[in-house]
Amino acid sequence: NLQNVPKTEMRKLFVAEEGKKIARVDFIQIELCVFAVIAQEPEMLRAFAEGKNIHTETCIALGWNPADPSPFNLGKTRYDDAKTINFLMLYGGSAWKISQEFHIPIDEATICIKRYMTKYVGIQRYFDETIDKVGTERKVVNYFGRTRRIDALYAEDWRVKKQGEREAINTPIQGTAAEIVKLAMIDLHERHHAPLILQVHDELLLEVDAKTAKNYGLWLKEYIPTITMIDGMKFEVEVGIGDTW
Repeated sequence: NLQNVPKTEMRKLFVAEEGKKIARVDFIQIELCVFAVIAQEPEMLRAFAEGKNIHTETCIALGWNPADPSPFNLGKTRYDDAKTINFLMLYGGSAWKISQEFHIPIDEATICIKRYMTKYVGIQRYFDETIDKVGTERKVVNYFGRTRRIDALYAEDWRVKKQGEREAINTPIQGTAAEIVKLAMIDLHERHHAPLILQVHDELLLEVDAKTAKNYGLWLKEYIPTITMIDGMKFEVEVGIGDTW
């Protein structure tokens, strides 16, 4: 099960053939970029367009210094806390969820949510509109038109309903991000006969000739964002070249 190979020393066990190099392509914060586009959140869109770090922006919005040590997680910083909150919001984050994640009082978590929503006003709008729409249509649709039925909102158990709300919020984001990666793979395979050997979530692995690997990596970094653009948002990638995964 290659999808579950951890990002540890274990990846050194996967070695390129003689005369080859492994090129690893990672999409940078693809789900948060998609989140900004689908929610049409102006502050997030501006931050990405200007090349700013979205986690730093969130940290400042929450009234934290990114470099300060985290009071919640030993060895972590406030920047790491803001990053956690950003990813929680992809799943309809709430004050209760933040309270559980950081083991803090609900009042403190509520302040975090209020500051977050004040900074990113489009997020609450997206949450509300999505839940209202799925309540009548019983489905959500990603950017490319792919649909998913959400029947959990009609369950009797309130916990199942809440899970349905989280699925409704996250599915268009996660579904769109996954499809962007697949479209990039199709283009690379069909048009450029790229030597793809593996895809893990938002990461692609290729095995390329060692002599041209560096230039090939530079081409991938420049080319891939041009084929995966939606609503003017480019999805940037990081490329690494090495003898092992």
